[in-house]
Amino acid sequence: MKAARFAFGLLTPWLAACSTETPTTAIVDNAYPSVPDGASNAGEVTVYKVWYGATLFRFPVAPGGESESERTELGSATAYAVLAPGWAPSSATAPTQFVAVESKAPLSVNRGDTLHIAVSDARFTGRCGGSAPLSQTEADFVTQRIFPAEFAGVHYDAATCRSTAALGDGGTDAAIDTTTQLDGSSDAEPSSDGPPPVIDAGLVQDASPTDAHDAATD
Repeated sequence: MKAARFAFGLLTPWLAACSTETPTTAIVDNAYPSVPDGASNAGEVTVYKVWYGATLFRFPVAPGGESESERTELGSATAYAVLAPGWAPSSATAPTQFVAVESKAPLSVNRGDTLHIAVSDARFTGRCGGSAPLSQTEADFVTQRIFPAEFAGVHYDAATCRSTAALGDGGTDAAIDTTTQLDGSSDAEPSSDGPPPVIDAGLVQDASPTDAHDAATD
């Protein structure tokens, strides 16, 4: 009994330190510029979702805005994002275009610090007309492994940032372009069904996207 009490006494300060430790957090900053009030939002770029390490930022961030702070893991990882050009979070309709991007370099955060993930053409690659495009292999990884819900049923072309309806079971291409052009004009009517379902970070934490990406690019 005395040995058990002694062991518990040794553990108590360690447990207290863990429970009061400052959490490691991350915030998404949308560094794309906003347009003046009353102007068309065709040129705006909303950050629709971001994945960093084991943390999913599931709520859209308008240009010039920032997300809520989320707990994350210390270390270094590539950040992946889905952009929604020409769409505002206040819109009653779903985005008509998604663009897949990833950070140009891994982002690092120390224990107890807050990482600001600034999404812009200067720090992320993949937005056509703004930065260098992703390779098709990189784009396939982002669209199929990181954000499959946003790109379900479509083929995403990294060179043009356009999504077209995937081939159906009958082998014919449904010639419906579901994207918005780079200038913000739309090829298709926006869906009124609301935004697509989100990915629950808890469902994919067991398989690290960063590890899978490293394996895919070896």
